[in-house]
Amino acid sequence: MNWWDSDPAYQAVVRAFMDGDPLDQAGGPLDVRAVVTGIRAEAKGGFLLEEVPWDRFPDGVRVREAMEWLRSGGAAADGALGRFIGLCANDMRAAVAPSVPFLIRVSTGREAGRRAGALAVTAEVARMRHQGVCTRADMLRFRGDDEWSFEVTGYLQNWSFTLVQGRNNGVHESRSPPTPEDGRGGQCV
Repeated sequence: MNWWDSDPAYQAVVRAFMDGDPLDQAGGPLDVRAVVTGIRAEAKGGFLLEEVPWDRFPDGVRVREAMEWLRSGGAAADGALGRFIGLCANDMRAAVAPSVPFLIRVSTGREAGRRAGALAVTAEVARMRHQGVCTRADMLRFRGDDEWSFEVTGYLQNWSFTLVQGRNNGVHESRSPPTPEDGRGGQCV
């Protein structure tokens, strides 16, 4: 028996996106754009991971676990970033997409150790599928509504990368430039 045979999130995605009309899911509980938009600012700022419905997306529970590792720091944090990159490489960006608001905070935080890795994961979620077999122009090209792309789980991939590319509120919030008074030392973050 394969993991997807018994995974309720995977089965829900198949029913919604493969057996049904994907557009019927727009704005609903399986729309990663709506899920991320629905995360309270306080939850994002306070790293309140329990407020994110990770279990709605295939392998989302593993992403939440990796977010806990990232939050704890140390060697476990490197494993978390590796897990995120692996999921993206396996074409499962919808599971990683809810972590992006938190990864942005990691990348702009005081501790420099994980900034580059957090930004790299964010970029991977925004990247089109078929890594390494497209031109630079195609890598971040947005597909129109008439050109759908699906993840291996059956999830509509267009939603994951439009979310991260800033086409939806909830991820990108206005952030003022760092100043010496705000504790970031006036340095670029």
